[in-house]
Amino acid sequence: MNLRHPPVSSRETVTEIVNMPRTPTTKPDSHQLRAVLKDSLLYEIIHTFGIPRLLEGCPTDNGLAEVINFSRYGHARGLFQFLFRLRTDNGVRGDDVVAEDYRFNPGRYFADDLDRQARNKADLEDLHKGLLHITTYRGDPKRHKPWEPILPCLLVPTMDFMEHVLTGPGKTCDDGKDVFEDNEDRPHWKTLLAILRECQGTRQRFRFSSGVGEDKQVWYEFSLGKGGVCELLPYDRQAQPPGALLTHSSTNTNHSTATVVDLMKAGLFNKPPLKGITE
Repeated sequence: MNLRHPPVSSRETVTEIVNMPRTPTTKPDSHQLRAVLKDSLLYEIIHTFGIPRLLEGCPTDNGLAEVINFSRYGHARGLFQFLFRLRTDNGVRGDDVVAEDYRFNPGRYFADDLDRQARNKADLEDLHKGLLHITTYRGDPKRHKPWEPILPCLLVPTMDFMEHVLTGPGKTCDDGKDVFEDNEDRPHWKTLLAILRECQGTRQRFRFSSGVGEDKQVWYEFSLGKGGVCELLPYDRQAQPPGALLTHSSTNTNHSTATVVDLMKAGLFNKPPLKGITE
């Protein structure tokens, strides 16, 4: 049987493949870790916690807010898997990079490894439910997609990881050389970490502007704005035009912070916070 292309109709076969014992994948080499730190990780952090600066206030169009919020949770999904999985976990592919590769220990946020694996599974299911699954009972609070609680769970571990590679045990690779590829990278990471800390302490929103230079590389500039760093982007309410198409509920990524807080008080988000994580 070709395990890469199982029969679509065989649910048992697919389940067996997903759950089959596997050999731990190989840790990336020092050159690969530096490349990921320079490009991929910075990109995921910026687009998880940042809002494009062109949106100085609330967008007047609900669809624009939906696009930004949905994009943030796509990036959050990748950052979540990077921070909290181990190389020996099922589902970690050969070309995946995890924080453990930089000698970062995600176990500090969990009671034990069973708790870590259980929380990984539960929280990723929440992210999948919001991004990939169309579900029934859309208006039922029990099926509410828990968008906002994911970002607060990621903020502190993300800052901890950034500090880890800037000044901690992760500041060098296995070859004994600096984890940053060139001298310009470290100041950029320090600047971004300082902005995230300021946002956390003052409830400001992290904003960025970006573009593509003549060398086809993407550039970023950072700033601060109104609104919490872990809050969804709100939108202005407008009267419906005559004859407009109506749906029975607002888009799932556009619930206000107040709505989510009310749901949390009602016990609908009753999972305990990760260890050591505070906003």
